[in-house]
Amino acid sequence: MGLIPTGGSLPGTAAVHELGFDLNGRRTSAVSGNLSAEVPPEFARAVRLALRYLHETRRISQSVLLGSLVVYERAGEASLEQRILALRGLLCEHVEKLARSPRTEPSYRALLHSYLAPASTQILAAERAIMAYGTYRRYLASGLAEVAATLWLHEHALKQT
Repeated sequence: MGLIPTGGSLPGTAAVHELGFDLNGRRTSAVSGNLSAEVPPEFARAVRLALRYLHETRRISQSVLLGSLVVYERAGEASLEQRILALRGLLCEHVEKLARSPRTEPSYRALLHSYLAPASTQILAAERAIMAYGTYRRYLASGLAEVAATLWLHEHALKQT
């Protein structure tokens, strides 16, 4: 089993995460003493909150993702305003990537109407996404997980360099 250490997570956390694969190339959970190969919950929560506060400068300015390597890669040693713009751009790009595949396009619609062009309620977001409410909630969750995973993989890749 090849384990690839990710070297930590967000600033302020000291956890070490590992990606594990079995001989067939399937992802495995790490065994006792090691953390799971999944996106760290605090990172996934930070992505969800950043999307929720995408249009609220005061709130997104408090996002822990502003200290992430993916934002640093885009904005460098820029001002807070520039880092906020970089984070907003990253989030929008990663959501919009979901529209490119028929498999993830419903997740894109759910995220679009929840965060990028938000409806006033989730019921209205489901209607705009042309989905039943339960289906909308399922695609919203899977879309959030996909965006968090792609951002986490990008963060991980930057830590390796």
